[in-house]
Amino acid sequence: MKKLTVLLLALMPLPALAASFDCDIAATKMEQMICSDAELSRADEELAAAYARALKTASDPEAVKKQQREWLDDTENHCDSVACLKSAYSRRVKELDSSGSQPARNAMESGRGR
Repeated sequence: MKKLTVLLLALMPLPALAASFDCDIAATKMEQMICSDAELSRADEELAAAYARALKTASDPEAVKKQQREWLDDTENHCDSVACLKSAYSRRVKELDSSGSQPARNAMESGRGR
């Protein structure tokens, strides 16, 4: 019986995407876009890792948290396509990896567009 249970568990489909949050409760349009696109989902995980690294190395982790919240709000307000989010995520990962305390950039000022 144990072997059958293990076999059945092994055959169960695994989620294809691996966002940094639970896609079953994705509420916002941004979260839904992340959950519907494998590449963007991976970018979301990369961003989460870059954010964690920035928090560990920052002289002022609270500033990094504030900047990340501002970036999230700005991105959610200005990006309404997967392409825009991919571009925004790529830039933000670079910002976080470069210093961990880079100021958040306005989506429209940085040329993301919709």
